[in-house]
Amino acid sequence: MKPQGALRPDPDLPSGGLLRLQSRAEQLADYLRAQWQRGALQEPLPGSRDWSRKLGVSRSTLDAALKLLAHEKWLEVTGRGVCLRRQQPDGSRRRRPAVKWLLEGTSQPVAHNYLAVAAMVQNRLRLKGIEVDWEVCSPGRIREIARHPVRDRLHILASLRPAFQRLFNDAGQPALVLGEVAAGLNLPFINVDLSGAVRHAVFELLRTGCTRLELVHLATPAVGIAKAEQTFTTAVEGWTPRIPSRILCTGLDRPSLLAVMRRLVASQTQCLGCIVVAPVPVGMVVSVLLEHGLRLPQQVKVAAVFHAEDAVNLCPPLLHYPWPGPALAAKISAMAEAYFARGQAPASRTLTPVLNRIN
Repeated sequence: MKPQGALRPDPDLPSGGLLRLQSRAEQLADYLRAQWQRGALQEPLPGSRDWSRKLGVSRSTLDAALKLLAHEKWLEVTGRGVCLRRQQPDGSRRRRPAVKWLLEGTSQPVAHNYLAVAAMVQNRLRLKGIEVDWEVCSPGRIREIARHPVRDRLHILASLRPAFQRLFNDAGQPALVLGEVAAGLNLPFINVDLSGAVRHAVFELLRTGCTRLELVHLATPAVGIAKAEQTFTTAVEGWTPRIPSRILCTGLDRPSLLAVMRRLVASQTQCLGCIVVAPVPVGMVVSVLLEHGLRLPQQVKVAAVFHAEDAVNLCPPLLHYPWPGPALAAKISAMAEAYFARGQAPASRTLTPVLNRIN
């Protein structure tokens, strides 16, 4: 098992302090600690050269991880090398973060909103003696974490795909899903109602006279996006008179975005309604429409869903459903506190975004 590198903090993160991210040595220490707890780490321990090669890390990373474990009294350093302690250290010596956010490595484009929320949660929970860390994981790393539970650890599953949610559910791991929960799972969740925002935006745009609707979002396997697509289609089909509509999926690279923009411009009718879901840059959408001579909001009406306030200030859309970061952080913090206080799974919550008319 080779621990994955952590995502670097965003220098523009809107928070009182940057989120503390795990180093490779800390990730390796977590892995070795879990191996020790389930009896898979036995003496005699390998030499550092062979051990680092087997783990797929450098010797300096292994040495740093062993020093962390020795400091926490999991290992003892003697003249002959490193050996295991006979008993696990008392829980009061545990210095590992208690709340761990997990995000798939393929989801890094959407990480900024989650990083901002995680930093807010960290600022709240550290006053309660609960630490927070964050890791962007490969699929193999997620499976490894799910298979090896760590005592006093609550995982925040930030929009993980259904298969990975099921791993934590089946293993009985304490976990809180941030986003839609896959069908048939018994995991607590906090869901920001993307489908509700999309449905509301559809009806608002139709009431203002739009004769065609487009939904633009990032191409992703997230459960919430699939549900939002279904909600969009159902809402449009239920409107009388019937109007044409389309769903456009895009990557965040410039060629993909420009291709979607060209399709939007080509589909312009008497009055086009366009719903742009973050992290697709709504400012770029508005700018391209204006560059092609389209008048907003007379010819094109734009609704921005889950964008940060600074993302809509320069090119304001007609409607804005802001990302509810502070409310989300407050709910996550309260649920984590309740979990550690009572040792029970937190109750689920759904947050409904509020429309903010800015034009």
